[in-house]
Amino acid sequence: MIFTINNDNGIEAHTEAPAAVEGTLAFSSKQELADATAGWPMLRLEEIWNGFAGVAPFVNLKPIKKFENRGAAIRRIWNAIQLATPDPEPKPAKKASKKSPKPAQAPEAAKKAAATAEPKKGHEDRYHRAAAQSATLKPSW
Repeated sequence: MIFTINNDNGIEAHTEAPAAVEGTLAFSSKQELADATAGWPMLRLEEIWNGFAGVAPFVNLKPIKKFENRGAAIRRIWNAIQLATPDPEPKPAKKASKKSPKPAQAPEAAKKAAATAEPKKGHEDRYHRAAAQSATLKPSW
Protein backbone atom coordinates (compact mmCIF):
# COMPACT_ATOMS: atom_id res chain seq x y z
CA MET A 1 0.00 0.00 0.00
CA ILE A 2 1.34 3.42 -0.95
CA PHE A 3 0.17 6.56 0.82
CA THR A 4 0.37 10.18 -0.26
CA ILE A 5 0.10 13.47 1.61
CA ASN A 6 -0.92 16.43 -0.51
CA ASN A 7 -0.40 20.17 -0.03
CA ASP A 8 -3.67 20.38 1.91
CA ASN A 9 -2.40 17.69 4.34
CA GLY A 10 -4.87 15.14 2.99
CA ILE A 11 -3.73 11.52 3.14
CA GLU A 12 -4.75 9.00 0.48
CA ALA A 13 -4.05 5.28 0.12
CA HIS A 14 -3.17 3.76 -3.26
CA THR A 15 -2.74 0.17 -4.34
CA GLU A 16 -0.34 1.24 -7.11
CA ALA A 17 2.23 4.01 -7.25
CA PRO A 18 0.41 7.25 -8.10
CA ALA A 19 1.65 9.68 -10.71
CA ALA A 20 4.12 12.17 -9.30
CA VAL A 21 2.42 15.45 -8.42
CA GLU A 22 4.22 18.61 -7.32
CA GLY A 23 4.03 18.98 -3.55
CA THR A 24 2.72 15.47 -2.92
CA LEU A 25 4.71 13.16 -0.70
CA ALA A 26 4.52 9.40 -1.33
CA PHE A 27 5.54 6.78 1.26
CA SER A 28 4.87 3.13 2.06
CA SER A 29 6.38 2.65 5.52
CA LYS A 30 6.70 4.45 8.81
CA GLN A 31 10.42 4.96 8.19
CA GLU A 32 9.76 6.50 4.76
CA LEU A 33 7.19 8.82 6.35
CA ALA A 34 9.71 9.83 9.02
CA ASP A 35 12.49 10.42 6.49
CA ALA A 36 10.30 12.39 4.08
CA THR A 37 8.85 14.66 6.77
CA ALA A 38 12.12 15.25 8.65
CA GLY A 39 12.34 18.81 7.35
CA TRP A 40 8.70 19.68 8.03
CA PRO A 41 7.76 21.86 10.98
CA MET A 42 5.96 20.08 13.81
CA LEU A 43 2.98 22.35 13.16
CA ARG A 44 2.35 20.60 9.84
CA LEU A 45 2.35 17.16 11.50
CA GLU A 46 -0.10 18.48 14.09
CA GLU A 47 -2.32 19.83 11.29
CA ILE A 48 -2.25 16.45 9.54
CA TRP A 49 -3.27 14.70 12.76
CA ASN A 50 -6.01 17.20 13.60
CA GLY A 51 -7.30 16.98 10.02
CA PHE A 52 -8.49 13.41 10.52
CA ALA A 53 -8.81 13.04 14.30
CA GLY A 54 -12.46 12.64 15.24
CA VAL A 55 -13.60 12.02 11.66
CA ALA A 56 -14.84 8.58 10.55
CA PRO A 57 -13.16 6.09 10.70
CA PHE A 58 -10.98 7.94 13.23
CA VAL A 59 -13.75 8.80 15.70
CA ASN A 60 -11.72 7.46 18.64
CA LEU A 61 -8.76 9.74 17.87
CA LYS A 62 -8.76 13.11 19.59
CA PRO A 63 -7.33 16.37 18.22
CA ILE A 64 -4.12 17.52 19.88
CA LYS A 65 -2.51 20.87 20.65
CA LYS A 66 1.07 19.66 20.42
CA PHE A 67 2.97 16.39 19.95
CA GLU A 68 5.58 15.42 22.53
CA ASN A 69 8.20 14.97 19.81
CA ARG A 70 8.62 14.14 16.15
CA GLY A 71 8.85 10.39 16.79
CA ALA A 72 5.51 10.40 18.62
CA ALA A 73 3.92 12.37 15.79
CA ILE A 74 5.14 9.96 13.10
CA ARG A 75 4.16 6.90 15.15
CA ARG A 76 0.63 8.16 15.85
CA ILE A 77 0.03 9.29 12.26
CA TRP A 78 1.31 5.97 10.88
CA ASN A 79 -0.83 3.93 13.31
CA ALA A 80 -3.92 5.99 12.42
CA ILE A 81 -3.30 5.40 8.71
CA GLN A 82 -3.07 1.67 9.38
CA LEU A 83 -6.47 1.72 11.13
CA ALA A 84 -8.14 3.03 8.00
CA THR A 85 -6.29 0.82 5.53
CA PRO A 86 -8.13 -2.36 4.54
CA ASP A 87 -6.13 -5.57 4.58
CA PRO A 88 -4.98 -6.25 1.00
CA GLU A 89 -5.31 -10.02 1.42
CA PRO A 90 -7.90 -11.62 3.68
CA LYS A 91 -6.38 -14.00 6.18
CA PRO A 92 -7.25 -17.68 5.65
CA ALA A 93 -9.78 -19.17 8.03
CA LYS A 94 -8.43 -21.40 10.76
CA LYS A 95 -8.62 -25.10 10.08
CA ALA A 96 -11.04 -27.15 12.13
CA SER A 97 -9.47 -28.81 15.12
CA LYS A 98 -9.08 -32.58 15.04
CA LYS A 99 -9.66 -32.76 18.79
CA SER A 100 -12.91 -34.16 20.06
CA PRO A 101 -15.56 -31.55 20.85
CA LYS A 102 -15.84 -30.26 24.40
CA PRO A 103 -18.44 -31.88 26.61
CA ALA A 104 -21.82 -30.18 26.69
CA GLN A 105 -22.36 -27.43 29.24
CA ALA A 106 -24.42 -28.12 32.32
CA PRO A 107 -28.13 -27.35 32.00
CA GLU A 108 -29.41 -24.02 33.32
CA ALA A 109 -31.04 -25.64 36.36
CA ALA A 110 -27.68 -27.13 37.42
CA LYS A 111 -25.97 -23.75 37.00
CA LYS A 112 -28.59 -22.03 39.14
CA ALA A 113 -28.30 -24.70 41.83
CA ALA A 114 -24.52 -24.27 41.91
CA ALA A 115 -24.91 -20.49 42.18
CA THR A 116 -27.28 -20.74 45.15
CA ALA A 117 -25.25 -23.42 46.93
CA GLU A 118 -23.66 -22.64 50.27
CA PRO A 119 -20.35 -20.76 49.96
CA LYS A 120 -17.16 -22.53 50.89
CA LYS A 121 -16.36 -22.42 54.56
CA GLY A 122 -14.10 -19.53 55.47
CA HIS A 123 -14.77 -17.09 52.62
CA GLU A 124 -18.15 -15.71 53.65
CA ASP A 125 -17.39 -16.23 57.32
CA ARG A 126 -14.39 -13.88 57.19
CA TYR A 127 -16.49 -11.12 55.65
CA HIS A 128 -19.31 -11.45 58.18
CA ARG A 129 -16.88 -11.78 61.08
CA ALA A 130 -15.03 -8.60 60.00
CA ALA A 131 -18.33 -6.74 59.60
CA ALA A 132 -19.46 -7.87 63.05
CA GLN A 133 -16.17 -6.81 64.62
CA SER A 134 -16.25 -3.38 63.01
CA ALA A 135 -19.83 -2.91 64.22
CA THR A 136 -18.75 -3.60 67.79
CA LEU A 137 -15.91 -1.07 67.58
CA LYS A 138 -18.17 1.80 66.55
CA PRO A 139 -19.56 4.04 69.28
CA SER A 140 -23.32 3.79 69.62
CA TRP A 141 -24.15 7.33 70.64
